[in-house]
Amino acid sequence: MFRSFFLVGTFLLILTQLAWSQDDSRIANTDWEAFSKNLLMAVSSDNAGLQQSAMRHMITYKKHLQVKDAAFNLIRIYRYNKDERIRQLAVVTVFCTQNDWARGFLKSNLKFEDNPTIRRQIMDGILQCERAALAKKDSAEAQLIAETK
Repeated sequence: MFRSFFLVGTFLLILTQLAWSQDDSRIANTDWEAFSKNLLMAVSSDNAGLQQSAMRHMITYKKHLQVKDAAFNLIRIYRYNKDERIRQLAVVTVFCTQNDWARGFLKSNLKFEDNPTIRRQIMDGILQCERAALAKKDSAEAQLIAETK
């Protein structure tokens, strides 16, 4: 019995490794510029399902995409959508796009947000951005000190 569980576990581990290696090769062969343009068009559409799918892709592949231009459409979704979950998705996507204007808008709009979950989400995003900026600044200062020695 133990041996059969061991074989099944080993088989599942091998399948998982194969799936991950295939995903890595797909990511390497993707035309990220075209993908970014398509996501920008999808977020600006009136189709709610297409918008949600585009936002999820922006979050998933944020390292590879150039979607800072989606900020106005994401803020529009955040402000005017009646579904709180979609508004939350738009907030997360704004922070993933790293658009300074959109993050500033969320920060200034924080005092008007009634939903405590979205308020907390915005505050967490702002805090993460400030921590990243501080770490970047500290790293730059450390590099300057190392160069002067």
